[in-house]
Amino acid sequence: MKKYWKKAVVLFLGAALILLSGCQKPFDASGYTKAVLDLVTRGETKDYEDISESSEEEAKKEYEAAIDAYMQEFDSLGFSDELTEKYRTYIPNLMKKTKYTVQEAKEQEDGSFEVGVEVEPIIMFGGVEEQLQQKLQDYLTQVQNDILNNQPAPSDEEMTEAAGEMLYECLNTVLENPQYGEKSTITVHVQESDTDNVWEIPSEDVETMITSLIDMTGAEEAFSLS
Repeated sequence: MKKYWKKAVVLFLGAALILLSGCQKPFDASGYTKAVLDLVTRGETKDYEDISESSEEEAKKEYEAAIDAYMQEFDSLGFSDELTEKYRTYIPNLMKKTKYTVQEAKEQEDGSFEVGVEVEPIIMFGGVEEQLQQKLQDYLTQVQNDILNNQPAPSDEEMTEAAGEMLYECLNTVLENPQYGEKSTITVHVQESDTDNVWEIPSEDVETMITSLIDMTGAEEAFSLS
């Protein structure tokens, strides 16, 4: 999931960032970078609207598209519509817990900008694997007892749904008292594209900026269990 998630988000943002028009003079590269981060992580549209000269409705569509990108992997896990919708609520809650500080932009000789972004990554799966293993063990023990008492065994779909519910509970527990990794500062390059007054961030910088917000160590193990 980690690789797919990163790819989906980068593809979305790589397209969205190019849509931001830098017609302000002088161009506010720090504000540009923060507007994109605030939109994707907080759902805050005002600054995005101002810089991109888009409407509130258009900005909200961009935000929903970002959530859709994050949700693509959850949509493929075979959960019910009801449980999938729970995960769709979880994603914005997770993103709102991310921590970053956009620093002052430094203009380069070629007219581009370098923007430092200090990131303190939220640890998404901290302790989740252990919690999930215990919940699954308790669940399987209950299933075995039910079978011994002549109760029907759950179907594969029912077991998948149960595991998904357990993972959802564990992930939300992490959000109640989020833990963060060490701070680091990444450098984002903001440059004018071939189209006049349109600014963009290179795709590799987009990937670094967005994926650095969340420490997904343990994702593979947790999703293999579910």
